[in-house]
Amino acid sequence: MNNLNSLLIGGNLTGEPETTAIGENAQACRFSIATNRYRKDAEGKSVQSVTFVDVEAWDVLGANCAEHLSKGSRVRIVGQLRQSTWTDAEGRNRSRLFVRAEHVEFIPRRKTAPDIDDENVPF
Repeated sequence: MNNLNSLLIGGNLTGEPETTAIGENAQACRFSIATNRYRKDAEGKSVQSVTFVDVEAWDVLGANCAEHLSKGSRVRIVGQLRQSTWTDAEGRNRSRLFVRAEHVEFIPRRKTAPDIDDENVPF
């Protein structure tokens, strides 16, 4: 029986996606997103906290992400939490958590309404 490892996360890209060719037929697209949370402090003021999450998308999904995403793009991602481990140049064991994307929803930016003064209201 597999344990459940699925997550849904949304945010905005913090930079341009980076693509890497893996062998002859595989491609990885890596990017980072920022997710914002808001809460009220003891005095009732709104406090923002930001979490940065690394994302990897592979093959056709990775190619689509590389083509359609850019810094600031809004996305919603379904994927799995993964961990990579390695030994750095000084011999220390290192690790990082990231999301391996299975589905990426490209969320269009909201269009802002044009400025309308009171004299040009159509009703």
